[in-house]
Amino acid sequence: MPLKIALVQVVDMERLYEVFYRISGLITLTTDENAKKRFLEQFKSTKKPMHAQYPIGILALAAYARKKFKNKVELHIIDMLQRRFSVDDAMAELDKISPDLVGLSAFSSFSGALHSLAARIKEKDPKCRVVAGGAYCSASSLRAAADPNLDCVAYGEGEETFVEIIEKVLKGASLKGTNGTAHFEGGKVVINNPRPMIEDIDTLPFPAVDLIDVPGYWGNLSALAQANPWMLTFNSRGCPYHCIYCHRIFEKRTRFMSPKRTADEIMYYNKTYGIEEFHVWDDIFNLDIKRGIELSKLIAKKKKNFRFLYLGGLRADIMDKNLLTHMIKAGCCYICYAVESASPRVQKLIHKNLKLTKAAEAINFTSDAGVWVNTYNMLGFPTETKDEMQKTIDYNCSLKHHSIRLFKVIPQEGTGLYDMIASMKVGTGESGFYVDYDELYSKEVTLKEFEEIVRNGWQKFYFNSERIERTLNMNSKVLSKDEIKLMYAIELLGVMNRCGIKDMSGIPSDILPHIARIFHGISLPQTA
Repeated sequence: MPLKIALVQVVDMERLYEVFYRISGLITLTTDENAKKRFLEQFKSTKKPMHAQYPIGILALAAYARKKFKNKVELHIIDMLQRRFSVDDAMAELDKISPDLVGLSAFSSFSGALHSLAARIKEKDPKCRVVAGGAYCSASSLRAAADPNLDCVAYGEGEETFVEIIEKVLKGASLKGTNGTAHFEGGKVVINNPRPMIEDIDTLPFPAVDLIDVPGYWGNLSALAQANPWMLTFNSRGCPYHCIYCHRIFEKRTRFMSPKRTADEIMYYNKTYGIEEFHVWDDIFNLDIKRGIELSKLIAKKKKNFRFLYLGGLRADIMDKNLLTHMIKAGCCYICYAVESASPRVQKLIHKNLKLTKAAEAINFTSDAGVWVNTYNMLGFPTETKDEMQKTIDYNCSLKHHSIRLFKVIPQEGTGLYDMIASMKVGTGESGFYVDYDELYSKEVTLKEFEEIVRNGWQKFYFNSERIERTLNMNSKVLSKDEIKLMYAIELLGVMNRCGIKDMSGIPSDILPHIARIFHGISLPQTA
């Protein structure tokens, strides 16, 4: 009999429902509890699959285990987010499988659900081995491993560690002492030796997407405002920069898959599932200019109608025009640049040290080239002032790009930012959500002032006649005029929702003719 293994991507749906409510536009500083109750009841009433990122981490583990053990293992994937599973739902699914080994993976925000599920599994079947990994366990190994319901927790890169765990379970051996893990023993947590990284990541098999319902991930709008078949790609590991808010799961260096290996994976998804839209989540795709050009040339030679959305956050101050030209020929239509802050002092504080003038040039020349450009921005760093936050808003508003994200700073355990917040005794330090503005880590701004900065920032950026007209006149080699209008329309509706603007009467009158041009002749999707 093969070893039955269940890998679970854990979420806390109750926490997520609260976040969805917060970003729905229905919430203001004065909360209507009845409206909230109606929203949550309606949202929970459907079991339609959730638009979610593919659980690429556990899919990679499953593929590696299958490569090593073949028919000695029977693998199952449970993605709680995509299936809207509560802990009870996950337990019911596990009961059907009766696994010998359960691997739990979660982000820090869902650590509570992970520990609750571990306790339920051990209560149901004490003989079942339960291990945990993912971002939470890498960032918070001490906290995670203190749970007696976990046989061990894995930190860092997981493939080889997972293989050793399976080997020990097959032999009936203890999991204690496994490199790359931590465990609870003798009333304390023991951190075992780290495991070396896999140097040649070309040797990794394609993620085991055949174990999930791939079309079940296509049911909601992508950044292109369409429900296209799409796939996530992640073809490098690690980042050499030392930003204090970021993880160190893959060390502070980058290992890239070769252009051929990356192109082969893309073609596999295209031939197997007919996918033409790819969301690239490498930490910094443009770090290796030569590789990026070579990969883009390989893809362009396929002569497919591919669309590439670079969502991981490219480094703007190192962007190369020649690379951009080849990316566009391969199908690039959407790029996210991570700005974070336009304050030189904050840039030094967070160790990002982005060259803001060069970044501005890249944002503008990318926009001029007919690529939709979005920027990621973080507001509310410790000691950040109201004027410095406004500087980030003004910087964005001065540039030519098409959309912005204004995230609240959150500390992730295991980062320099978390340590800074702990030393300053600012806030609780609990990992939350980037769009959940309930706690700030800068004493320089009140919550009310922060929300006002964000609301005014959205409106200043989007309710801008020059930006709207520039977007309407955008010439893209990949996107049609109607697609571009629809994307901006979705952005506008989002801003109106978040700012509590119920209809066009809440928009400045001089902007209305330009906004009318955006909405003219397009059909808004029902999911919008």
